[in-house]
Amino acid sequence: MRYTIVLALLGLGLLAVPGSRSATAAFGVGALQANTSIDRIGTQAISLTGPQPWVTILCKFQDVPDEPHDLAYFQGLFANVYPGLDHYWREVSYDTISLAGSSVVGWYTLPNPKSYYVYDRNGDGIAEHNNDRTATDCTAAADAAIDFTDFYGINLIFNANMNATAIGGSLNRALTLDGKTDFWPMTWVPLSYISQGVIAHEMGHGFRLGDIYVKDLQSASGWGLMGAPCYYGSQRDPLYRCVGLHLNAASKHLLGWIPDELMSIVPVGGTAVITLEQLALPQTNNDLMVRIPINGSDERYYTVEVRHKTGYDNAPIIPGPAVLIHETTILSFSDGRQVPIVELIPVSGTAEPGGAGAMWKPGMTFVDPINRITVAVQTETSSGFVIQVVNSGSSYSVYLPAIYR
Repeated sequence: MRYTIVLALLGLGLLAVPGSRSATAAFGVGALQANTSIDRIGTQAISLTGPQPWVTILCKFQDVPDEPHDLAYFQGLFANVYPGLDHYWREVSYDTISLAGSSVVGWYTLPNPKSYYVYDRNGDGIAEHNNDRTATDCTAAADAAIDFTDFYGINLIFNANMNATAIGGSLNRALTLDGKTDFWPMTWVPLSYISQGVIAHEMGHGFRLGDIYVKDLQSASGWGLMGAPCYYGSQRDPLYRCVGLHLNAASKHLLGWIPDELMSIVPVGGTAVITLEQLALPQTNNDLMVRIPINGSDERYYTVEVRHKTGYDNAPIIPGPAVLIHETTILSFSDGRQVPIVELIPVSGTAEPGGAGAMWKPGMTFVDPINRITVAVQTETSSGFVIQVVNSGSSYSVYLPAIYR
């Protein structure tokens, strides 16, 4: 057996709610069938486990006195009941993490008017949000009430719109809070973006995940939290509006939430028939994902997963159970960072990425002719699918687009 080790570190930065690119548990070994050739080992880049408490700071501009929601509203938003964010992250991570210990404080009045934080920063006639200024003043306003070292990350909520979308990640400089200097995971959420799904998405950036787009279509994926399900058709809650879907399998594995025992790797020269289990609320101990190295690379690979209308995946964007295929490329930088770029593979080059256009069903086969990889969906089970993967490999290093049939 060949052991495949993937060392992938997601980079930090500021990422907005995506739209169009042009716009903007107890787990066992998965079930394998005959004709199987796989690897079972893959090193996770991050092990995110246990409580990950966030402090949410409610900030109002000096010249905008409104308090659009009371403290109880936000405490409910972070609760361990549906659709509270603590409940959400527990389900999505298979109870690997929680938001236990999180806190909400405010509203605090910032020392300056909105025009100090949102202004024309580069002379183009368009006002932009200065996230450094809001981060500095919001955290300073709350400093007397909390000890920042008790928290993993910081959510900043504002009582007005800021000519900007919600963003998440970290500042481009270290911030010292209560004696701890760090690139703190942070989100910035203007008034109109206050919803469970948007805040969960930006917290995902705080957990070092990137946005997910549809390959070759310049559109955000509708099939997962780090795409744009709020735009395509997520669950809706009367109080907390858009509700997030599950993360895709590659992201869950990178965070350490899918153990290696529940991931099959089909190496070059391998063929496997694998029974995959649904990613949300799995009902069996079958595999939750398959990874297929492209031409033997540890830095470029396909992943295969099953999505089903259940739990936080029970959303309009998901017409029914389906197999999804993603392509991950690990980008390495001179400073040592390794950043994965994850893209959803549609069933055709022009398919609507929000719903059925991403669904691989029985009788359908994905074909990458250059690298001689096929993924054939064979049959559907009560909570998953049986697929056949063939990874013949290629001696060519030149990349050409895959084709679909």
